[in-house]
Amino acid sequence: GLDLRGTNATGISVDAGSTGSTFSFTETLIANATDYGVDLAANDSTYTFADTTISLNTALGGVRGNATGAMNFSNLNVTMNTGTSFIAGTAAPQAGDITINGTNSLVNSSTTAPAISARASMVDMTFNTITSGVANATGIAADFTGTGSGTFTVTDAFTVGGAAGSAANVNDDGAVTVSVP
Repeated sequence: GLDLRGTNATGISVDAGSTGSTFSFTETLIANATDYGVDLAANDSTYTFADTTISLNTALGGVRGNATGAMNFSNLNVTMNTGTSFIAGTAAPQAGDITINGTNSLVNSSTTAPAISARASMVDMTFNTITSGVANATGIAADFTGTGSGTFTVTDAFTVGGAAGSAANVNDDGAVTVSVP
């Protein structure tokens, strides 16, 4: 595995010169990055992360996916106390396909930013649990504004602002099918 604990600006960074490549990371621990846990710059490469733990306290975001290639995550455990979203910064052009499957949990204590925010061509995301710090009655815990299509599923617990969340806590532009407990 790869252990990236420390005060690096970014845990894993792949720049724009890596066009058309395939990158795989297994049993990766990313903690205490100050910019992004993972920064995937503008290119069309494919990224796969298996058995990954991301724990951030001061970063700009968990994953910045400005790449048009695919991002695949399985068995993901994310804890964020940063005031930012897990997937952030997917600026124009939108990110490629983002797939999250397996056993996945996301805890984001931000009271202002969605727990997860993605602007992608397609999302296929399944989480066992998501806990978001945004206010339950009005907060958006998952934001897929600008995403072309896909599914977002939470199987066990979707907690928003300390209470059970609902589809009203997900902004999907109507293009993403949402299923929460």
